[in-house]
Amino acid sequence: MPNGLFVGILRLMRRLSFLTLTDRKKKQGDFVRMDNLLRCLGNRRPIRVLGLPRYNEEGAKRFGKYPYFLLKETARILLAFRVLFLPKSDIFYTWDWLLARNLAILSHIRKIDFVMEVNGLHSFESEIRGYFKQDSFWNRHYISRGERLVCRKASMLVTVSEGFRQTIHQRYQIPLEKIVVAPNGADLDQFPYSPKTWESGVPFVIGWAGTFQPYEGFETFIDLAEMFKGKGEDIRFLIVGDGPARSEYERAIQKRGLSEAFDFRGRVDWREVPQILAQAHCCILVPTLSEAGKAYREAIGMTQMKFYEYLALGKPVITYRLGDAEDLVEKNGAGITSHPSPEDLAEAILKLKGSDLESMARSARTLAEDRFTWEKTAESIHEGLLNRFSDSD
Repeated sequence: MPNGLFVGILRLMRRLSFLTLTDRKKKQGDFVRMDNLLRCLGNRRPIRVLGLPRYNEEGAKRFGKYPYFLLKETARILLAFRVLFLPKSDIFYTWDWLLARNLAILSHIRKIDFVMEVNGLHSFESEIRGYFKQDSFWNRHYISRGERLVCRKASMLVTVSEGFRQTIHQRYQIPLEKIVVAPNGADLDQFPYSPKTWESGVPFVIGWAGTFQPYEGFETFIDLAEMFKGKGEDIRFLIVGDGPARSEYERAIQKRGLSEAFDFRGRVDWREVPQILAQAHCCILVPTLSEAGKAYREAIGMTQMKFYEYLALGKPVITYRLGDAEDLVEKNGAGITSHPSPEDLAEAILKLKGSDLESMARSARTLAEDRFTWEKTAESIHEGLLNRFSDSD
């Protein structure tokens, strides 16, 4: 296709406007995804980013939890009202449930085409994070109703797993054709694969990157370290990241005499994460073992961004056999899964230690290349947009 014709077709497509409150340069979570989608979707259709120029989320946190919540909710309302005065031809894109709820309410005033990206369900995560149980009054009458309103009013839903797609379909009776699956991915250049031959007799190193949130299951690593120490196994954990609970975990490790089993690297520059994790034989990914945590992961499957980055690095993955983990990890030869308990996980790690790690590493990288790149994610979203919207809308 001639260059000029391609540009002409691109201009005819409806513009996709990303709505965000927080600095998109922040290299974590949703913002890593947005940065990559902007880069990849920008080659397919007109896009832009909309926010509140004077809003500083990090600065707002210094006022305390409740003033911060109030400031953020005010910012959401202001941004939603801003949408009312923007071109009707724009398709608005957000992953913020409360901002999407405001758009859903305002859609009664003016037709708003918006896409909600579902990275998590508040109705599940509020219990996992220790706020409100799913059967609580607050969850049933505020959080779940807000989710239902958004799902029904959104022009399109984007989910990061097939499990999420089915959960939303069953929970809120949303037609499957309205829900597009676009998994998280990895930047294969940012997370390069370097084949490695491991020497015998060296400690077996398990890598992990995270923020020490309760749902990340870090306490399991402490239990594992104690088991391996009792068995005389020289297995160590290489930990990248920081968070409020880190000091509490470090005290527990020291109290149990397990300091030698942990290598904490703390918060590092984003570009340094791959080279640090490259020192690990494999990487681990486990949720909290609460009933809510297991049920949530069973329903939605593997969605964490770090999972795809581990694969891209060519690191065999160890995780629990929940959701689609067995299909993704073991059936593709990219690692090993276990029943969700520290004892079974310890056995799986010892089994992995004696396996062909080089073969698993190649399989992990191949899986990332074949299925989990940001280009493929963007293509899935773009195809969904083409199917859901026409230029005559």
